[in-house]
Amino acid sequence: MHNDKNYYEIVLTGASSAGKTTALSFLAQKLADRGFHVLRCPEVASLLLDAGTREIPMRQKEEPEMFYHLEKSMLLMQMEMRSHFRRLAQAYAPQPTVILYDRGEMDVLAYAGRDLFHRILGEEELSLPQLRDHYDAVVHLVSVAVDFPELYSSENNPARWETVEQARSSNSLIMQAWTGTPHLWVIDNQDRMEGKLEKTLQAVLHTVGFPAPVEHEYKFLLENEPPLSELESLGAARIEIQQTYLLANQEGEFRVRQRSQDGGHTFYYTRKQDLPGGGRAEYEAQITLAEYERLLGEADPEKPTLQKTRWCFVWEHTYYELDHFVGPDGDLWLLEVETMDSSNTPRIPDWLGPVKDVTHNHNYRSASIAQQFPSPK
Repeated sequence: MHNDKNYYEIVLTGASSAGKTTALSFLAQKLADRGFHVLRCPEVASLLLDAGTREIPMRQKEEPEMFYHLEKSMLLMQMEMRSHFRRLAQAYAPQPTVILYDRGEMDVLAYAGRDLFHRILGEEELSLPQLRDHYDAVVHLVSVAVDFPELYSSENNPARWETVEQARSSNSLIMQAWTGTPHLWVIDNQDRMEGKLEKTLQAVLHTVGFPAPVEHEYKFLLENEPPLSELESLGAARIEIQQTYLLANQEGEFRVRQRSQDGGHTFYYTRKQDLPGGGRAEYEAQITLAEYERLLGEADPEKPTLQKTRWCFVWEHTYYELDHFVGPDGDLWLLEVETMDSSNTPRIPDWLGPVKDVTHNHNYRSASIAQQFPSPK
């Protein structure tokens, strides 16, 4: 199965003055110290700028068709480079390898705009989930222009052309472009660069399972239906999820999941296990359609398939997942927030209304909810 691969793929993204270059060097050293081989995929936009395609943003209005082809080339180059870096990682097997990407495919959406991006998808027969959801994690570094605009400067980087206002706008657009990916970490500037690097490292170590991928997830039950207009204003991604539980020959929870958006699908295999000291160990891998269909043959007949609509959004530098279940006796809205440690209690958006903490209530685990809100046959 796909989870037997020896490498992890992690994207670092963000607008100007987010600290990506510093963070990439820092992560490469820290991961190497822990026994990982590290491959660094360079930023495609910088490669094109150095190759002679400067002033790409100016082409958008002056020569829109040229701008379209530049953005399309950028996306296709990113995909091709990623394919080569995957093969490089496989060559280092069995040594565990981490591929660090300086930006990814969805950054093209942020800068090209939705219409041009979907034009590219249509011409190349690609889907949004196919590009966005195949990474083990995406780490969004918030630009200093957002938290400390007085510290923003473009003087020390010739490739940095954005004003502070443009950097703030780009930060929002990039974050929205990646919203909906299964594992998005947003790293702010409140602890300045040293703290930012440490938070980034913790997010990456959490992803690669060093020493083990422990899930610290909070769950909150909403008393009322949330305002969908607020979700839409935040650029929330709406994803349909179908979750099937598998027969288990050992302790733990085993399941497969289909995530669907805009006609595209991605598939996952997950194993979860409670830990003595709290939290849950989670092992997740993306699988192929063929693997997914084969595993459906091992479905547990005693556990109904779960179907839900998930709204993914970022609010105040935190990634939230709001699940909506529809059942015969009414609806249920459940907010989930994943943190890197159990002491980091998340803030809840006030516009969601009154909520109840049900983190430790087993009645609100997915397997239990499936009994109350089974997927229609």
